[in-house]
Amino acid sequence: MTNGNRLPWLLVCITLLTGCATSKVYVLGEDLVPRKTNFELIDKRDEIQKKAEIMSLSITNCWYGIYRLGDEQLVPDRLAALSRALEDLVGSKLSGKQVIINRFEIFNNMQSAVRGTGGGDYSVEGLVRSAIIANGCEAAFALDGNPANLPAVIVNLDVEVGGKTVKDKVVQLEPQGQDTFVNGPFATERVKRAVDAAIMRVVEAASR
Repeated sequence: MTNGNRLPWLLVCITLLTGCATSKVYVLGEDLVPRKTNFELIDKRDEIQKKAEIMSLSITNCWYGIYRLGDEQLVPDRLAALSRALEDLVGSKLSGKQVIINRFEIFNNMQSAVRGTGGGDYSVEGLVRSAIIANGCEAAFALDGNPANLPAVIVNLDVEVGGKTVKDKVVQLEPQGQDTFVNGPFATERVKRAVDAAIMRVVEAASR
């Protein structure tokens, strides 16, 4: 196949792959019917956080191989799951108070898997680390906790719960396997564990 003929096929492949990344739905549990709570949950996230996005298609960009999970990609909705956990576990302590969600942003970092496994070094040390910070990609990496840049799900939290502030980053590395894209079983399990861990960090803060 000539280069001229190869390009259209390459564009088709990229379109299919990126479409899968933003349309994949992660079922974390049963969908939740909204119910009355003892507290007021206020969603102050910006609209960008709520939308699924392929962060970059350029292999030289530090956002390459990283996908933001949109609200429509999680069942149940992340805020519905958080609200239910808070009500069930610490509802009495939050009676009459506010839970303000400034950030609950989830990145699926599949960079090393998407770039290939041919023995390449995809670590985030040295100059690579500096470039990630300089280009504002740090939210999707665990520079200290995951220096080898294994596939990971990263949750960035900024939540005010009952007057307490939770600013944290959840890094979910396990389980690891042979998944090479976002719709595999290992990636799906990482998403579930990451969201559960993020919710529990807010619950723990509220309980103190």
